[in-house]
Amino acid sequence: MATRVQALEIGLSIDKQADISTASTTFLHMEKTNEDITSVNYATVNDAAFIGKGNEFISDHGVFPVSQTPSNRIEFWGDATFLIWSLAYAMGDVQEATGLYTIQSLVPGTSLQLPYATIVEQLDESGSAAIDNAYLGCCVEDVTISMNSGPGPESVKVTTNWIGSGKYTSPSSVSLPDLSTNHFLPSSSAALTVIGVDYVAATTIESVTIGIKNNLLEKDGFFPGSGTQNGASVRGRLEYGVRQYTLEFTARLLNNSAEFTKLVGQTTGTVVLTLTYDSTHTITFTYGAVSFERVDYTTVDGIACVHVVCAVKDPDGTGHPLVVTGKCAVTGIGQPAS
Repeated sequence: MATRVQALEIGLSIDKQADISTASTTFLHMEKTNEDITSVNYATVNDAAFIGKGNEFISDHGVFPVSQTPSNRIEFWGDATFLIWSLAYAMGDVQEATGLYTIQSLVPGTSLQLPYATIVEQLDESGSAAIDNAYLGCCVEDVTISMNSGPGPESVKVTTNWIGSGKYTSPSSVSLPDLSTNHFLPSSSAALTVIGVDYVAATTIESVTIGIKNNLLEKDGFFPGSGTQNGASVRGRLEYGVRQYTLEFTARLLNNSAEFTKLVGQTTGTVVLTLTYDSTHTITFTYGAVSFERVDYTTVDGIACVHVVCAVKDPDGTGHPLVVTGKCAVTGIGQPAS
């Protein structure tokens, strides 16, 4: 027999791990749109090049474990809960009050380690588990949020890439709850103001792309004493490197469009983008200070447009270039276990 990938079940920890080795205990049971299945990525080396064994071939006992380094991506439409989960674990500073979240980037003086998540994958085949793994010490490497013109929930897409410590349990011993209810935030719900211009009121906005990349120090996670499993090295820490927060948008070109003038003058201002499903499922991105780094003329469906790459700045020296506020029905995302 065989089984289709649609039977793959994904669990994302609600509470953050107490440390890189201690699994979370509460989970979201989520859907996704990409078919990727996580592998342990058990790596080996061999003795083919060793001198003194008489030939250039791998000897009978000449294969040795190196590491196990699971990683994967999750792609989904812009569901409020998945967005908040992705941003909470990508940015790290998470304050929550009964489903109302305020999320900012961690300050290096506070911690170089983002909150660790446990990610579960389960797949049954013929009534038994073909896959039942809980990956521990997972960190979000990057999140990309793409908002495009068009109707329906597919107009906002989220791609979240994560990297694991290498520690895992199999079987996971996790009983996932019922599937989470989706609350998609379509691009038609957007409100967007960029440096004093309401692009929704002007009916000119075509697309927006938000990016967060942590440049995790993957190799540095293997240090003396970082740990082993199955004879292979695992990471004892995952720290962020030089983080990059990006923002780009494309808008229709008008005779009074001022993007190039703002580029030349290096005009600085705020950006506020809000997406809404209802009063309890919404998210707002606030950039305290941006200027324009590049402005190019382009076309969308034969319409003359301008594509703008923003320089995302730290507005007040606190290390918080982006503040996200959001609501969903799930409490405790990115918080310590109660």
